[in-house]
Amino acid sequence: FFDREEHTGRPTDGIVVYPHTYDLAQLGFDSSRPFGDLRGGNRIYEDPTRVVGVRDYAPGDTLRRIDWYATARVGRLQSRIYEPSRSQALIIALNIPTEPEVWRGPEPQLLERGVSLAASIARWAAENHFAVGLVATGSFPDAPRTIRIGAGNRPDQLNAILEALAVVSAFTTIDMATALEDPRHPLPSGATVVLITAMVTESTEAALRRIRAAGHAVHILKTDRRDWGRDLGSIPVRHMAEVMEPLEAAAIEAGLTADPLEPIL
Repeated sequence: FFDREEHTGRPTDGIVVYPHTYDLAQLGFDSSRPFGDLRGGNRIYEDPTRVVGVRDYAPGDTLRRIDWYATARVGRLQSRIYEPSRSQALIIALNIPTEPEVWRGPEPQLLERGVSLAASIARWAAENHFAVGLVATGSFPDAPRTIRIGAGNRPDQLNAILEALAVVSAFTTIDMATALEDPRHPLPSGATVVLITAMVTESTEAALRRIRAAGHAVHILKTDRRDWGRDLGSIPVRHMAEVMEPLEAAAIEAGLTADPLEPIL
């Protein structure tokens, strides 16, 4: 889902108010290495989001690599050639629902917290020259499609992500497990996935374990104080509610953000 040339559903009209962001040090992170050593380093790896050609099939090529259109055209198996990349990719995954019963809609305070947290991480990633992307299980108000912004480090990348987060709605279009494992939109090789969520379902937990097994680093930022009653084992979980609540109160008092518990007219 990280085509670096496409921004699906990006808003184009009207005034967009960006989400409030924090320095990661304010949120308790080591701002130089908030997620440890990100996978990929500076090694060259193939980026499956950038296809530059095809070649004859070779033993060991996966089915995902085969280009079936080219295969049909030449009459023998053809495999895609991917562009080599040195960029470390950081994928921000924002889960909109805050309750198992999705029909209830998310709690405004938790949704606001998740959006602000996602924006803060995106800002840090852009400032540190990472290829950063976003997937959210909500949609734009006028486009009921899953929000996906391709991983990239173009000059306008941060603006694209902040604009998407600024207008995200409470309407849920897809569950997080499906969003992360959509075969049409594979994760970039070596990408680190940061899931921002108030809850983790059984299907999401299973998806995260498969993603880790495939070689990706996974981190969870928990936005709710409530206990999940679920042991995620070796998947690191950082509890953000305790850190962010006083920051949110200070921001509201300073007039930097609206109180998400009060209606905005």
